[in-house]
Amino acid sequence: MLKNVYKKYYQFLYLFLFLSICLTSCYPFFKNPLPPPSELKVDPQLSGAWILTTQSGHKQELFIFPRSTGWFDLLYVSNIDGEDSSKGIEVSIMEGYGTSVNKDKFLCLRLRNRDFTDPNEEKNINYMIVNYEITDNNELNIKLFSGEKVKNLIKDGKLKGEIVTEDALKDDILGLLFKGVFTYEIFFVTASPDELKEVITKESIKAFLATSSDELPNAFSELGIGSFVGPDKIFFMTFKKAKLEEKDIK
Repeated sequence: MLKNVYKKYYQFLYLFLFLSICLTSCYPFFKNPLPPPSELKVDPQLSGAWILTTQSGHKQELFIFPRSTGWFDLLYVSNIDGEDSSKGIEVSIMEGYGTSVNKDKFLCLRLRNRDFTDPNEEKNINYMIVNYEITDNNELNIKLFSGEKVKNLIKDGKLKGEIVTEDALKDDILGLLFKGVFTYEIFFVTASPDELKEVITKESIKAFLATSSDELPNAFSELGIGSFVGPDKIFFMTFKKAKLEEKDIK
């Protein structure tokens, strides 16, 4: 059951970052999100449409729709102008909210509860957390957490969590033949919201963010989806504010 839920996360990461399960497996997941602010509302700068253009010129679009509850729906669209457009666009939907720790802003995201029909899977819905900033030039910079850094924090006893090993192959004949050969790790943080906030405050955000020493961001960078910025070589994905245009269908 756990594997089925994480496959849905991997699908989102694949759409979001154009990578297979072998690369997305080192992204950390969180049982609990960061604490929401006392007055939960969607950052007005976040709402609307955003567009990411890869180095090869392909575009990915991100839409954030605010709710009256302070949460938002996040819609990610890829394969808009891909080389193989015969099957149409790829779409993924998540829900979440924004919060902050000191001056650092975060998005706490999860697969939407309403999209699950199996109550047993719904119990295993966990969070992805990303750091973000919006520049004066209307650019949304998303910074990923590092699986290796979170793994080390768990091993060092600084952060409550588990490291779970899963088989990459499906439970078919290949899965039986190669059981335990092709595996990947899930870094699963079990800390409470307040405990997670305390660790980020104590260790600083740099202790969590992916840099050029991480395999995952390096793969993203090679695909032209992001780059490394600043003296600490923090990985950024940059989206620019987009305007929705009406198009006639002929």
